[in-house]
Amino acid sequence: MLAVANAVDALKSAADIVLLAEGIAVIKDALVESRKIFARLYSYSVYRISESFRLIVTIILLGLLQDSYPLAPIQIIMLAVLNDLPIVSLAFNRVKIAPQPAKINAGRRMALSSLFGMVGVINSLTLFFIMRDWLHLGAGIISTVFFLKLTVSGHMLVFVAHTRERWYRYLPSWQVILATVSTQLVATCIAVFGLLMEKIPLEYAVFVWLWAFGWMQVSEVMKDVQKRLMAREEQG
Repeated sequence: MLAVANAVDALKSAADIVLLAEGIAVIKDALVESRKIFARLYSYSVYRISESFRLIVTIILLGLLQDSYPLAPIQIIMLAVLNDLPIVSLAFNRVKIAPQPAKINAGRRMALSSLFGMVGVINSLTLFFIMRDWLHLGAGIISTVFFLKLTVSGHMLVFVAHTRERWYRYLPSWQVILATVSTQLVATCIAVFGLLMEKIPLEYAVFVWLWAFGWMQVSEVMKDVQKRLMAREEQG
């Protein structure tokens, strides 16, 4: 039962929900906010699943292939800390309100998250073997570059995962942009100045940013791949 603010006390005490503002116009605001929350939770879950997929699978595969891990424990901790700020900022992200009540489709969500995650795994493994087998960089340099790459590319994925449109046509809120850009810059300074890890030349950091931005466009294409997969599934 629903009661408005100017209802009698008996009705208010019996109601399940009491509207504090007069009239029922506040219901519209509640519906709008609830749909915003749903959209933010959707984009958060897609990003979080894909990030976990990318990190876990990449580390497992590299551990099996070369019998060691490219990241030191302190780098893993720093990576987790730097990821927290963008994740928190997603609560303030701007989203488009669905014209109709949204439905939870776990299959589509997992499909898109897995596609993003696979791009991240391929991206990470390719860069690692280029550094090790082609450029013949030292283990310390590889570790720092890998740390910076995971941070930068992971935060760029926020721009892709937060919208069903092309990322450049619907940017996140300023809070999300500030959080992602600032943490990427912090990670870059850590890598270039060698704080708690071996430092890398500035040109390596620039290369990592360009590399991550290029693979960000590949992740964008995965939205189209997911739509085609879902369309085939519905037809078949």
